[in-house]
Amino acid sequence: MGDDNPLLTRGPLAERLGEAMAGFFEVDTEEEARRRLRRASGTGRPLGAADGVKALQTQTGRTLADPPLGRPRRVVEQKEERGSRLL
Repeated sequence: MGDDNPLLTRGPLAERLGEAMAGFFEVDTEEEARRRLRRASGTGRPLGAADGVKALQTQTGRTLADPPLGRPRRVVEQKEERGSRLL
């Protein structure tokens, strides 16, 4: 199962599964599920349904959902002049 590392040690799951741990990750999943799992494991964000993530955010008081990508949208103020609307 590999050597222990000063930074990483075998966790409870590895201790319970023992040598079967290698087969644990050989489950045939569809590509989209693999992509989502890889992304979540790389970002440290929880993987699950949006309502479940919201519940975790409420319980922990932390922001767990992915932030929106890109720049925030610019708010365009509308002005009314002489009965016409200008953007």
